[in-house]
Amino acid sequence: MDHKAEFQFRALERISKESADKIDWSSPRLICVAADFTKYDAHAVQQIDRSIELIRYRQFGNEFLLLELVNSTSGKSASVKVGGASKIAKSKNKSKGPTVYGAEALITANPETRELFESLEGYAMSLGDDVQSKDLKLYIAFKRIRNFTTVEVYKEKLLLHVHLNPDKVELVDGFTRDVRHIGHWGTGDLEVWVRNRTDLERAKPLIKRAHEG
Repeated sequence: MDHKAEFQFRALERISKESADKIDWSSPRLICVAADFTKYDAHAVQQIDRSIELIRYRQFGNEFLLLELVNSTSGKSASVKVGGASKIAKSKNKSKGPTVYGAEALITANPETRELFESLEGYAMSLGDDVQSKDLKLYIAFKRIRNFTTVEVYKEKLLLHVHLNPDKVELVDGFTRDVRHIGHWGTGDLEVWVRNRTDLERAKPLIKRAHEG
């Protein structure tokens, strides 16, 4: 919407002047095509009041290309200029509203926390083809037959509950804690705080043990 002239010129160059003159700017539609999308992408799209489609592609050899619709939203007609999805998301983040949990909390988390979650998710999913990710109301769960790790997303950190016996883990103050007798949302008796890459690397062996559990 900030580059109407460039878009019209491209339409004029590639199609015709008549087509360029007939462009309807009242309800723009954005189609994003990529090899994959993160949970943050899907949830961010849901927060933006625009028509946006996320399409994942898969290539099979040199003959077949699969296009899969991952997410789709229908927004209102455009009434103001916007600088892109990221700016809309940022403006919504600044507005006051109810506290969000689960995967929706990724919208209000800072970029470093989102990157930490994406790395953690990638690691958990790489542990086996039987690993599933499930978005629940209060947290995100990684499971086989049952949950082995759950994640609560906060603005500047991740709170993990790992399905391990705390008695068999060397507890580190500020990083891990026995919560068998403390109320908590996630499933698992070992609490793990992940605030940075170092914490994530320390948490990976615990997640792996819980997965093998």
